Amino acid sequence: MRKLIHLATMIAAMALVGCGENTITAPPGSGGLPGVGAPVAGVTVLASSPSLPSDSAQTLTIQAIVRDSNNVAMDGVTVIMSSDSGTLTITNPVTDQSGIVSAILNGGGDPTPRSITVTADAQGVTGSVSVDVTGTDISITGAS
Repeated sequence: MRKLIHLATMIAAMALVGCGENTITAPPGSGGLPGVGAPVAGVTVLASSPSLPSDSAQTLTIQAIVRDSNNVAMDGVTVIMSSDSGTLTITNPVTDQSGIVSAILNGGGDPTPRSITVTADAQGVTGSVSVDVTGTDISITGAS
């Protein structure tokens, strides 16, 4: 009887294996490598322009591109972005399939000429870009 139960169990197991589908899905943040949680190797931060007018009427797009050691874009990685001045608005802090997180930067109501540095951090790997705020000139002329 034991042999019959063992044989029935083996047949059922083989039938289940034959019915299954073999699909391997890369986990978020793995850089597309199935089953491997690849670490972040690089973060590149880009600005849509090198300067921003001081009137705060315009905005710039800031993008952080996250990649692994093979320069493969990494999907599903959380990126922490910050700026040392101005106002930075991030709609979704998780990278898309292209490894990109986008944000909008404006002058934040401060018309003074300065440089704003935006930094992006993904798993402790950082990148940054600087944007110059330009256009405010004050001229005072006295009696001659």
